[in-house]
Amino acid sequence: MKTTIQSISIAFLSLLSVVSAFSPKVEAAPPPDGESLYLHCFRPTYGQKVILDPSENKDATPATPASALLTLKIRLGSEFYVSVGERGYWLAGKTFSDGGRLMASFEGMFGSSSHVFNGPIELEKVFDPKVSAFFSAVMPFRCVFSRHKDVKPFLDAQTVLDEKRLAEATESTRKNIEIQKMKAEPDAP
Repeated sequence: MKTTIQSISIAFLSLLSVVSAFSPKVEAAPPPDGESLYLHCFRPTYGQKVILDPSENKDATPATPASALLTLKIRLGSEFYVSVGERGYWLAGKTFSDGGRLMASFEGMFGSSSHVFNGPIELEKVFDPKVSAFFSAVMPFRCVFSRHKDVKPFLDAQTVLDEKRLAEATESTRKNIEIQKMKAEPDAP
């Protein structure tokens, strides 16, 4: 009896996974024109270093955590522009609905680099504008259109992602060093 129930359960779960794999994906409709959204622009963690021996890191400058550059309240279907004079930042563009898809087109200058984006977006999904020009260094930043005013959840998620990437880079570096050591050792008889 127990085996029969397990077999039925496994068959049901298999059927459920097949049905869900072929079910159409339902995307949320874009918000109506005029609805308020927030455009958050933020910088990921930078200055992280792969440290294989913690004693080597005594005098190193700590990494700068993810930080907000600006949050702008916008209306879907309207153009927007903001300039942060003391920092030299500016951002201009528009959001609109096109055939049921939410679209954005904007350009901006943050620090010494200029960025552009033109294409479909999803609410609450972080994306990276493309670098269009830079003067001395590229200042990467990330964006997200959200119904929520608070940028902190996105900064927290970015910090976790940055820590994971650093851990992966550290492990990869360790493995590469071991491989190089093995290649450099003479073959034993």
